[in-house]
Amino acid sequence: MFFRRAPIHFLVFLLTIGIGPFTQQLNAQMRDIQTELQWGSLEKGPGGSYITKVIAAGEWGAHLLRYRPARGFQKEQYWLEEFDDRFGLRARNELNLSNEGAAFEDIISLRGQLYLITSRTIAEATQVFARSISPRGQVTGSEKLLADMEKEQKFRRQQFDLVYSRDSSHLLLYNQLPPEKDGPERFTLRVFSDDFSLLWSRDVTLPYRDQGLSIRSYQLDTEGNVYLLCRQVTGSKEDRVPPQYIVYAYRRNGKEEVAYQLNIEGISFLNLRLELAANGDLVCAGFYGLGGQVGSKGIGHIRINPLTKEASQVDLLPFPDNFMAQAGQALQRGAEPVLIRYQLRDLTLRSDGGIVLVAEQFFRQNRTEMSPITGPQFTSFDNYNDILIANIAPDGTYTWLKRIPKRQETPNDNGAISSFAQVTVQDRFVFLYNDNPDNFSPEDNRRYEMDGRDAVLALSEIRRDGELNTIPLYVSKDAGVVAYPRRCRQIGAHLVLIYGEDGREYRLGLLRL
Repeated sequence: MFFRRAPIHFLVFLLTIGIGPFTQQLNAQMRDIQTELQWGSLEKGPGGSYITKVIAAGEWGAHLLRYRPARGFQKEQYWLEEFDDRFGLRARNELNLSNEGAAFEDIISLRGQLYLITSRTIAEATQVFARSISPRGQVTGSEKLLADMEKEQKFRRQQFDLVYSRDSSHLLLYNQLPPEKDGPERFTLRVFSDDFSLLWSRDVTLPYRDQGLSIRSYQLDTEGNVYLLCRQVTGSKEDRVPPQYIVYAYRRNGKEEVAYQLNIEGISFLNLRLELAANGDLVCAGFYGLGGQVGSKGIGHIRINPLTKEASQVDLLPFPDNFMAQAGQALQRGAEPVLIRYQLRDLTLRSDGGIVLVAEQFFRQNRTEMSPITGPQFTSFDNYNDILIANIAPDGTYTWLKRIPKRQETPNDNGAISSFAQVTVQDRFVFLYNDNPDNFSPEDNRRYEMDGRDAVLALSEIRRDGELNTIPLYVSKDAGVVAYPRRCRQIGAHLVLIYGEDGREYRLGLLRL
């Protein structure tokens, strides 16, 4: 049944929203899809500033990070915003770095405690610190040194990535070192316990040129082992040399390095994701093509036992013809259709050993228009289109394969209101994204583009059996804000934090599923 395009059932109803100073509620029902969206109060941020991060959130409220870049003689500014359990702004406190010469790096939440991450350059080294702070941004603990690097390492500010293990018992601090001309890829791994005690560190030099190698993701397991998914590119685009994927594992307190070449004869992986299974297996999945040909022909799935260093499972699943007739494109007359411009967004591991892979079509277009007054005007349009969801059984066959149709194009905003948020509720997959309200008319089968005007936040749900339903949640102009899907996040088994803004005004909401 997964060969057919699943019908999308639309619900047309009048949205009646009472916006009060604290809450706004909307209840939508379609068959047994029930949602409740409760809005907090509409807030206004300082001019020239914007929200950069949702630090932590729950039914108790949320902590957000706000930033204003330096302008003229004014220094850059950071604020910690605290929201109450009704998602009203309780406090906005500017962060003052107590130590002179300290530079802001990040704020993280670890086991319910907020930590301020700063860096400071002294005579011969650059040091990175963590310090606990209160929800009001006040320092509550002493500095803990995380990294001490020699000055000639050319430390660059805000070049850290922080990754937690699944149980938050370990923390990985990854710092890529600046490239040297024609030099190899170099970086430093540091693994800490949840109290920021350093467990091990390692400076890594890989046998690949820095310009040809990129680290796509890093994973940290509950024992403090680190796994890197790397992508190596050789030649130019014209050469059409397919990329090579390698997983590097650093085990036993960083003393052991193992490389896993992800090569399968006859095919080439075009895009891959890496996740760690509960039993410690390395699970890689993504799109594959044939040789140096453009476009994806199917999905590949590899499962590796890190102890035996052997692949315990390798699956290649071509896309069904009926699916490719809907989602694929023929690049030339008479050629077989392929998937193009799809980027992997998520890899979920099923409890029974299966996987669910999520991808989205994305591309950027640059256009030039001539103005008689100002001359050429350059505009960059980000296009976020259909969502692809593949549910693959443990035996390496499709349970179902679905496509959620959408078209989103916005100029010069890096797709701020485009793309989607993904939520898992028991055995259901839920996707939230902005859509054109005309797409909910039962009298019109055309697919209209969402360009930011009068957007509707849509919810698409896929059940365990693959049934797909879509409903509209709210109209942006009625809520006073447009949702920013990539800032929305799941904060409970049935709870989603919704973030929306319009200029300087913004608000948070709680969606119950």
